[in-house]
Amino acid sequence: DAQAASESGSIKSWYDSEIFDKSFFGSVATDATNGHVVEEGRWAYVPVNMAAYGINGSQAAGNVLNAYGHLRAPWNTNSASFLTRHNQTSGYTQSSPPSCEWHYEQLQFTDWALFGREIQYE
Repeated sequence: DAQAASESGSIKSWYDSEIFDKSFFGSVATDATNGHVVEEGRWAYVPVNMAAYGINGSQAAGNVLNAYGHLRAPWNTNSASFLTRHNQTSGYTQSSPPSCEWHYEQLQFTDWALFGREIQYE
């Protein structure tokens, strides 16, 4: 559906995709007052804290945690205890998701460093 957004020139085509229906990933529209926690669908209220998965402090050394002790990338400063979805990073809102063609081109790279640099979106 990113292809549809690319062809139509409107991000609305992407947001209206069936993958963001509650039967798949849940709505793109999340609420800032609850920390953008996914509230519907199979991913609603999925915990990201260690205790939810039976991991205690002594076992945490091998896990990737953020400053709040959640199972997230260390640079992710999200304090919410559940899976979140938000379409803005540092004030920038995603307005043009990459097309199928663009993803295909990225998957043609044979050099990991080049792939890692280029896969970060158009």
